[in-house]
Amino acid sequence: MTLKAATQSRRVALTRDRRKLSRGALRSVTLAFGLLLAQSTQAERTFTTASLQGTYSYVNNNDDVASFGLIIFDGLGKLTVTIKANGPGTPETRKITTLTGTGTCNVDAAGTGTATIKFKGADVEREGTFDFVITETAPKAAAVPALAREVFAVQQVGGLHGQLVTPCGRDERTEAENG
Repeated sequence: MTLKAATQSRRVALTRDRRKLSRGALRSVTLAFGLLLAQSTQAERTFTTASLQGTYSYVNNNDDVASFGLIIFDGLGKLTVTIKANGPGTPETRKITTLTGTGTCNVDAAGTGTATIKFKGADVEREGTFDFVITETAPKAAAVPALAREVFAVQQVGGLHGQLVTPCGRDERTEAENG
């Protein structure tokens, strides 16, 4: 390869690297702006335990366990759950376990909180504590305090896996206000 060809090849490589770097920087700025916008929108809302009321679906799929069910929040800080879990059984089998439970939750003004649930099943009895954040709310005019439309939760003990909690159907207050 001639010196001229090698120089040209390095210029092309540098230009390509600069473009990649520029695109990466643009993506980072876009992500940061989106997060700031979401935070400012979230900051305009006020949350309380009343932000969690009604029936929400629960979905979890991690490692070798999948589970789903319903969580009913009363809007006053109490909740009930019914969950089915599909986990490992004896070698080469799966075991379906139905869990029910009751618990409490608290929500701070920023939309984060904790929930503690006492689970009971056929041969299982345990308590779990979950940290959560309200990630989506009903339209601003729909409710004061803000009504949670989506919640992301992680258990404090047992790993870094998260669970998505979303409302089932439409909330009566939202239907009445939106016609």
